[in-house]
Amino acid sequence: MDKSIINIDGEKYFRTGDIGFFDIVDEDKEFYISNRNKDVLIIHGENYSPAVIEELAEQISPCVVKAAAFSTQSENSEAAILLLEERHKLNDDNRKEVANLIFDTVISQIGINIQEIVFSSYGSFVYSDTGKLKRYAMKNLYIDGAWEGEAFHYDFSSNNF
Repeated sequence: MDKSIINIDGEKYFRTGDIGFFDIVDEDKEFYISNRNKDVLIIHGENYSPAVIEELAEQISPCVVKAAAFSTQSENSEAAILLLEERHKLNDDNRKEVANLIFDTVISQIGINIQEIVFSSYGSFVYSDTGKLKRYAMKNLYIDGAWEGEAFHYDFSSNNF
């Protein structure tokens, strides 16, 4: 069986790695791409859309230009990481305030704990030639210790940094 082909309602589709949805109006079917399969965060066996987490983080503070979410493997589990691009450099108190709001909002609205939020300077995010965020490249820089920024960790046992 060819795993690159999928059959949905009697129609064959090619697996591209894109995630999306069909919009059916009358007899017209349109597929809208909302994400890439390789970008999905897998935390404790559950799948989460990075775009949803990023959009939520970007709405919390006007100081955040862009967000990038991904998961990494830590000791015995997966960890959700969120990189934030600052509009202008924030002081530590402002960063703590924004990070705390994001930690709490993501937990309450999406149900996952962000392990670390890293504030990065304006212009540090990596984009493709077509302007798409290159999460995978940014994740690799982070894992390799080459991503520059101020990190905040959430202490889940005490609800404090």
